[in-house]
Amino acid sequence: MRPTFSVVVTTFNRLEGLKRALASVYWQTDRDFELIVADAGSKDGTLRFLDRCGLPLRVIVVPGNPGLARLMNEAVSQARGRYVAFLESDDYWARDYLGTMRRAFNRPKAQCARSCHWVGTRDGRIIHQFHWRDYKLSFPCVLGLPETQRRLVWLSYGSLKLSFTVFRRELFRRIGPFDEAFKWIGVDSDFALRILASCGEEAFVHFDEALGTWVLDHRATQLTGISAKVTELFQSQRRRGGLASRSERYQDVLLDSIIHMRFKYPIRMKRLRRRISAILARTPTRHAFSLS
Repeated sequence: MRPTFSVVVTTFNRLEGLKRALASVYWQTDRDFELIVADAGSKDGTLRFLDRCGLPLRVIVVPGNPGLARLMNEAVSQARGRYVAFLESDDYWARDYLGTMRRAFNRPKAQCARSCHWVGTRDGRIIHQFHWRDYKLSFPCVLGLPETQRRLVWLSYGSLKLSFTVFRRELFRRIGPFDEAFKWIGVDSDFALRILASCGEEAFVHFDEALGTWVLDHRATQLTGISAKVTELFQSQRRRGGLASRSERYQDVLLDSIIHMRFKYPIRMKRLRRRISAILARTPTRHAFSLS
């Protein structure tokens, strides 16, 4: 019998975090799921643990640390559930996560559902609660944009924190897999833009509850100051008159949410910019749903 959810846990050399992530999956009140662990070739004993843990799960190994997009695509290709829920191995869910997300798909046009989440550290400290609307307010220079472009910022800029987003599996047939050119950085934003271009805003369902915890690793901790850096950058550009148009300012705010992509990943930047331009040309007007 086909399960309702395919839960995909992605991991690479994070054994201790993985144990907590798996525990949070098996604590779910909604038990109608299959569990797939996609490993990028861990060398820390992860595979040995999975082999001996006795949990009902499938393991997919994609060696060589090929990137998050590749791991998720391999898992989706083998998933059997009607919906696919991703969980990175440092993160973990509240007990009612899957049960709550199931409600989103009562809306026939809903293609993905996301929830708010807590932000914590590996030692168990909770730093703050992150609300998906925070993206709307991240940068003062966004606030002067037209409503359509402001909505697009907080729909796509990092909006699909993948550990707290569930997708219809049919969506991957409709718009294709995750773009493996992005590997780790920008995977979520790119996929969100493609959903928006193909399905419109009504594809997104948002839950205001915090239904899990995003655990900062050393890389994420280094990125916590990005909002301030981007705001400073664009305030400086505005003073110098260096922002030619609202549209360009909007696009740069979105792309510089992962500011180091400007220097390290110029081809990926161009790809995201093309997606944004195509969506702006269509001027979506439908409003996303919000559930509490």
